[in-house]
Amino acid sequence: IDVSGDGEDNQGGNTAGARNAALAAGIEAINGIVIGGSASVLAFYVNNVQGGTGSFTLAAADFAAFGAAIQLKLEREITGVPEPTTLALFGFGLAALGMAARRRKARAALA
Repeated sequence: IDVSGDGEDNQGGNTAGARNAALAAGIEAINGIVIGGSASVLAFYVNNVQGGTGSFTLAAADFAAFGAAIQLKLEREITGVPEPTTLALFGFGLAALGMAARRRKARAALA
């Protein structure tokens, strides 16, 4: 779950309670992006929103910097994580190249 905002909880239910319920229900991570860079809002997000393994909170200086913060968030979440499908396709490609090389050698031996 990704949560962004420019202020602390001011209406509705308890934020930390909602975070804890989501984690207990199987959500793996809740990340936050604070807009405006206020130290108190950042602390609120770290203590009441962020949760789960590998979770984090980022700060965007203002709404104009929000897009860059989203890009950083995505890079942080996916960098260094190998995609299983890509690895499988790479393996199949290597196997196909090996079979093609064997066929060429067999044809050259028959010629």
